[in-house]
Amino acid sequence: MKIETIPNLPGFNVETALIRLGGNQRLYLSILEKFLQQQKDAVEKIEQALIRGERQEAIRLTHTLKGLAGNIGNIRLQEASARIEADLMETSKETIFLDELKNIMSNVILELTTALPDLLPTPSFVENTNSLPRNDAALLDCLRRLEPHVQARKPRSCFPVLEELHRLQWPDSLKNSLLQMEQLIQKYHMKDAHKLLQQSFLQLDNNYKISNPQQ
Repeated sequence: MKIETIPNLPGFNVETALIRLGGNQRLYLSILEKFLQQQKDAVEKIEQALIRGERQEAIRLTHTLKGLAGNIGNIRLQEASARIEADLMETSKETIFLDELKNIMSNVILELTTALPDLLPTPSFVENTNSLPRNDAALLDCLRRLEPHVQARKPRSCFPVLEELHRLQWPDSLKNSLLQMEQLIQKYHMKDAHKLLQQSFLQLDNNYKISNPQQ
């Protein structure tokens, strides 16, 4: 199978993964994106479950990670997860493979975080230059609706709100922050994007209250 749109990702058997999906590249990219969103903290969750003595929960999380690693075509991650699962299934045995899993997962997350923004279709944001009057209430509403998507770490769910945000006039004092926030969202740095969103919201909200003291 000739792969044209999706390059070979280090550590990923892209061709095998696509064969399983009938060559559906769009679906494969969606699976990679969901993996990054939903499994980014998987190893930390496994470790915390073990610290709490919740062995069955750790087994469940590891089994899920193993299956999803196979879906995205990362054999090393799949095999490392399988080793931990096998260890944990022996109730008297402690796993010795957690550090290995952490290292492999870190590489997987780094590769996906680097590659996906260039592979997934994203809106092209440009600064609004229209002559409409500024509407801080509308800006605040956009930021309120954007926040749940950022907190849920779903960049693509953010895009419609971001497009709406770009149709509005921004205060000069917030232009850089808002543009930086959008860049962070596109690069899947959702924690940092959320911090900027909150800072921008507070600044805009304070400005709005000063300009509209009776509202």
